[in-house]
Amino acid sequence: HLALLGWSPADGQEFLTREELVARFDLERVSRSPAIFDVQKLDALAARHMARLPGPRLAAMAAGPLSEAGWWDPGAGSEAWEWMARLALLFAERLSRMADIVKEAAFLFEFAPERSLAEPQVKKALSDAGSRRVIEALARRLPGEPLSAPRFQAIADEVRRECGVKGKDLYHPIRIALTGAASGPELVRLLP
Repeated sequence: HLALLGWSPADGQEFLTREELVARFDLERVSRSPAIFDVQKLDALAARHMARLPGPRLAAMAAGPLSEAGWWDPGAGSEAWEWMARLALLFAERLSRMADIVKEAAFLFEFAPERSLAEPQVKKALSDAGSRRVIEALARRLPGEPLSAPRFQAIADEVRRECGVKGKDLYHPIRIALTGAASGPELVRLLP
């Protein structure tokens, strides 16, 4: 991000690896105009770079913040570390800093219906008759065992056909019913 303050490659690409940046940097392309530090741009770029990291590296980065929150035992076995890598990969593209995983993944570790019901977007969705119809259709179909991605998609398709809704009108109520949150990672990736 610092290199892109006052400089840009000829093709305008802003998402570069360190090696690409070094190879492309050209003093002739440094602007004489004063640069403006944009925190939102920094965060967006950081999230894109975070999403490119391998699962084991992300797991190691996530372990500290999740341990501090009391949700992770650094002495966990290899299966738990594999799960942590999947979790970190799931949230990586939403994180500009790994410390943010605590806030983003809180619903997985400390589900609090009262807190969810206090959220304005959750309240609004639950007061909508169409959303309630979707949630009721979903509840009738949920199995007692964990959902695989294909099984979740089949259930969502059944609910879509029964309720005659699609897109946000289908998935937003489903997300709220299953996570208590109005936003988050793609459900088909999250549920497994």
